[in-house]
Amino acid sequence: MRKLDTEPLAEFGFSPTEIRIFLALQNLGTAKAGDLIKATKIQNSVMHLTLARLLSRGVVSYILRGKTKHYQSMQPSRLLELQAHRTERLQKFVKDIESQTKLPSFPEAEIYEGITGLKNMCFKLIEDAKPGDDYLFFGFSSSNPDYEQLVYSFYREFSDIRMRREIVIKGVAHESIREQFIRNQWPHHNIRFVTFPIIHSASVCRDKVILVPWRDSQVSFLIRSESFAENLREYFNSLWMQGKK
Repeated sequence: MRKLDTEPLAEFGFSPTEIRIFLALQNLGTAKAGDLIKATKIQNSVMHLTLARLLSRGVVSYILRGKTKHYQSMQPSRLLELQAHRTERLQKFVKDIESQTKLPSFPEAEIYEGITGLKNMCFKLIEDAKPGDDYLFFGFSSSNPDYEQLVYSFYREFSDIRMRREIVIKGVAHESIREQFIRNQWPHHNIRFVTFPIIHSASVCRDKVILVPWRDSQVSFLIRSESFAENLREYFNSLWMQGKK
């Protein structure tokens, strides 16, 4: 007989002992506690404590024959009904608590690591962006060629997603990294270059800013702050007016 994958039962909240008893009852149909102890090799005291928990959760029931309890488990399909009921209750709870939760008015900062963290951070940056919103970026630069390739490879994919969502992408960068955009096949030309020092490796969208200072490590930052985002947006626009294509 094929070995059952019991991980779904564990994820449902069953302990290893509960799983053994549940499966034993599925095989036996109905059984006395003594029969279950023989079938599972579970100690008597543990068996009765575990059966009590399963009874309280409705997973196991029993019938009396004389003075003896004969246990039986629910049909496995009932687990799906229970899960659906739990999901419905959880959805209602989430909806209720979100309606009562006020967004903080103070700045928030989050730290992300690695390329996966960078991707998650970028998607969070645009999660509430609407068609026509600006996505303003300062060109990414790193002295590490491996970092450069990782980031630009993702940014090409990310640009397609932003454009499909009709987000307006604009960038500024220092003239010294123009070659990086060419080398990494930057997918659009809405970018201008300046010859004086500016910040780099940053983006702003709505009230969020991301910083990607990948030099010694792959650590990125996301900051939610209306004032910071607005200041950076004003700085970007001043550079945009002075930049060259």
